[in-house]
Amino acid sequence: MTKLNPLADPKDNKRYWDQLKVTDPKFTKKVNKGFGDITTIDPMWQIGKMTEVFGPIGEGWNWKANYTFTDTLVFCEVTMWAGSHGRDFGPVCSVQKLFRKTGALDDEAPKKAMTDALTKAMSHVAVSFSAEPLMRLRLHIHTWKRTTATSMRLHSG
Repeated sequence: MTKLNPLADPKDNKRYWDQLKVTDPKFTKKVNKGFGDITTIDPMWQIGKMTEVFGPIGEGWNWKANYTFTDTLVFCEVTMWAGSHGRDFGPVCSVQKLFRKTGALDDEAPKKAMTDALTKAMSHVAVSFSAEPLMRLRLHIHTWKRTTATSMRLHSG
């Protein structure tokens, strides 16, 4: 049986997380996609942070996109690596409609699908660009559930 060798310093396990966990609010915006308000993070800012931490694209990190088209949709699967090539993960998938509500072709649909899949993939690298807003959302949901449960107990008793 092979024994796992932990890193010399346990703090090294979070070396990327600690560098990427805080999102500059100047690069976020609230949007409503029809299922509630969410916070989005500018993809170019995320790419800049990846480059800052891992180095230039193709040297310290990279991704590959594969597209699948149907009559009405485009799917993009992104496989990514960061830190060292060969430690790929993915695919992370996203889908976009090929046509606008007007019936016109959305020639930006493949780019939108790729950008969405890439930003999702970056969130898995400990690129906590997504982690900080998501952690705030989870805290909000947890607090809401706890408050709602307490309120229900008070009103039902």
